[in-house]
Amino acid sequence: MIEIPQKIRKFRFIKTKEKIPIETDWVNKNNYDYDNTTYSSYLKTNTTYGVLCGLSNLIVIDLDNKEIQEELMQDEEFKNTFIVKTAGSGLYHFYFIANKPPKSFKCLDADKNTILDAQGLGKQVIGAGSTLTNGRMYSVVQDVPIKTIDYDKLKHKLSKYDYNKLENKLREQKTNSTPSEDPLVIQIKQKMKIKDLLGDLGITTRKNPTDCPFHSSKGGKCFSYTDEVFFCFHCDEKGDLFHLYQKYHNVDFITAKNRLIKELGLNKELKITKKEEKSIKSKEALESYKEIDLNKFVIYKSKDETIYKLFISNFFITLTPDTILGSGDFRKKFFNETGRLLNGIDTSDWIDLINNWMTEKGQMIDHTKDVNTDSIILETVISEVQHFAVVFDPLESTIYGRMLYIKEEPNFIYVCNKVIDIILRKNQFKMNLSKLRVLLDEHLEGKSKVFRVGKEIKRFFRFRLEMLPEVIIEIPEVESIDN
Repeated sequence: MIEIPQKIRKFRFIKTKEKIPIETDWVNKNNYDYDNTTYSSYLKTNTTYGVLCGLSNLIVIDLDNKEIQEELMQDEEFKNTFIVKTAGSGLYHFYFIANKPPKSFKCLDADKNTILDAQGLGKQVIGAGSTLTNGRMYSVVQDVPIKTIDYDKLKHKLSKYDYNKLENKLREQKTNSTPSEDPLVIQIKQKMKIKDLLGDLGITTRKNPTDCPFHSSKGGKCFSYTDEVFFCFHCDEKGDLFHLYQKYHNVDFITAKNRLIKELGLNKELKITKKEEKSIKSKEALESYKEIDLNKFVIYKSKDETIYKLFISNFFITLTPDTILGSGDFRKKFFNETGRLLNGIDTSDWIDLINNWMTEKGQMIDHTKDVNTDSIILETVISEVQHFAVVFDPLESTIYGRMLYIKEEPNFIYVCNKVIDIILRKNQFKMNLSKLRVLLDEHLEGKSKVFRVGKEIKRFFRFRLEMLPEVIIEIPEVESIDN
């Protein structure tokens, strides 16, 4: 008699002969509970049975590739669920409960052979305890509760093994590869292919996919490539010849390009004019601008003037119609914020870059009809202040990005006049503190507060805490000392 494991008894079962269902319409009608008397009788006289997938959101991953199985056994979700060893290949069935009715799917290799099946709705797998006529048995490898898993994440995780999707990734990378307007870049790519560079790095090119140069892998079949681009479905590294060289040697694009020129002897073969050389240098500098992680590009239009704000990481750069026409002001402010110096680029490249940023990240805030510059200044000052760090020492609060909290005055927060002035200058607002105080009237309480900071007297704006709802006060605990 077949003994169905305890962990899967809550599912539905079917009658099979070897691996084939013996009743019609087994998906909708001829399937049984574990306690069904008819099915119990069947189990006493037969050697195989099927587990119906899909119902109760059961999905079973049926492996046909040992290398992929070894890699999946390193995954926390796969190695910690109910596992059955199959009778044929001896590879595994991984049981999961999806968060929604799971559809079946499969992954194929380059020769269109199945390397794994995800058995969901409308599918079945032979259950543990079944024995084939050749005497081989389906046995439990890991008798633990079946793990619940997010179906979409599971599908995404496994899709990286599907060669069809790898081919799509490679096609995407071809369109996103290093721009080829530079004649030297064109020459390098004509002289060297991904395969050549892999060979130089000591990676075998007798197989494709092959080993990834960026990490170790038992299977050694995760790095797929063409002559021009590559993609690794384990670490998700992707790109063209230059990306591969840069990543492996940990260098920037300019260094990678210059080294490849020297290695391939192109500096002796290719003659370029001074005009072409200048254009090339501008294109090279442009690459460093494109690497900037621009979050958004906001244009504030008012009756008085237009202000451009480029939000990058945790800071922003403010430009005016005069300063946005050239990259010089942007470079100076970027250096002040990051300590990183950007090379100069041609005006036409800068304009194209600004237009591209505006298209991808831009938004327009138009105050020309009913709001003036005062509203922009008010909005900016309040927005910045609300994101300052709260400190409890007046000396610390004189630094930009800090505001002072006093426990004895729990309804207020204090910002040093010096810090307020920095906000105005940083955003190129032409307004003195006296006028700003009038503008902030409903946010403030009374006159300025004076604190002694070291040997100096500093004035502070006293903000009503209720008017700054995003401010978070975390008062540090003071440990008591027992005598």
